[in-house]
Amino acid sequence: MNKIYLFLVLITFITIGSCGTQDTTTNEHQTDALVADTTNEPLYPYAQYIDSQINYVSNAQLAVFQFNYANGKLVDSSIISKDTFKAIALQFNNPDLNLTEFRKSYSEESFQDLSTESITFIIKALNDASEIKEVTVLLQPESKAVKNIIIKKIIEHPDYTETQNLLWVNNMNCQIVSVLNYKSGKTENKVLKLEWDKPLQGM
Repeated sequence: MNKIYLFLVLITFITIGSCGTQDTTTNEHQTDALVADTTNEPLYPYAQYIDSQINYVSNAQLAVFQFNYANGKLVDSSIISKDTFKAIALQFNNPDLNLTEFRKSYSEESFQDLSTESITFIIKALNDASEIKEVTVLLQPESKAVKNIIIKKIIEHPDYTETQNLLWVNNMNCQIVSVLNYKSGKTENKVLKLEWDKPLQGM
C-alpha cells in the first residue's frame, strides 16, 4: 500500500510540474506577440515634418547660408541655391523609417521631459546593421509643434567609419556634425551648417 501511495504522489508532482512548464511557455509566446505587435504602430512622422520644412524654405523669400567647418575652424561660407539646400536637407528624412521595409527594425518611446520642457519621442534601432541608430524629436508641450530633431547615423566607408549627428531646428537652421575615424588611426571632424532665418531684403 505504501508503494502505491508513493507512486501516486510522484505522478501528481510530475503532472503539476508539466502543467507549470506549459503555462510558462504560453506566457512567453504571448509576450513575444505583444512586442511584435508594437512594431506595427507608426513612428512619429518626422520625415513628413522635414518635407514641410523643405517646402517652406524653398518657397520663402529667404537666403540659405552654408557654413563649412573642419576640425573646429571655419573653412568657407556662402549663399547656396534652393536646389543645393534641398539635396542636403534630404539627408534628414531619407529613408522614411515608417516604410514597411524599415519599420520593424525600430522601436519608439515617448515621455514628457521636464528638464527640456518638451514632449520627447525617441526612436531606436533594434539591430546593429541599421545606419540610423537613433532619432530624438522634441515637441512644444502646449502646441505639440516640433522644436528640433536630432538624428544619429553611423555610416561605414571602405577606409573609415563616419558618425553623424544631424540637428534640425524648426524654421531656423540645420547642421550635420561628422566624425570620421580612419582605419589608419586618423580622425577628422566636420560640420556643415545651413541657416535660412534671414530675409533676402535684409541683406
